[in-house]
Amino acid sequence: MNGTVTKKEELLMMLKQINQELDDLDNKVKDSFSGLKTDLHKEENSKLNTQAKRIAKIEKKHIEASRNESSAVFTLQAAL
Repeated sequence: MNGTVTKKEELLMMLKQINQELDDLDNKVKDSFSGLKTDLHKEENSKLNTQAKRIAKIEKKHIEASRNESSAVFTLQAAL
């Protein structure tokens, strides 16, 4: 060797650089998808919490209506 870079060595260095860039891009894509998954999970949890609150309100109203109905039945029975 006379200290110059051969074409083969140059190509090998280019391939190593390309592989490193591909690894970097792969990691960026993985990070992006991980962030998207986290965002989607947060959004889905928020929707589920909202639905759970709505269901709880409906159940509470249903229980209250049922109690009122029972009270009305007892009042009618007592009046008869």
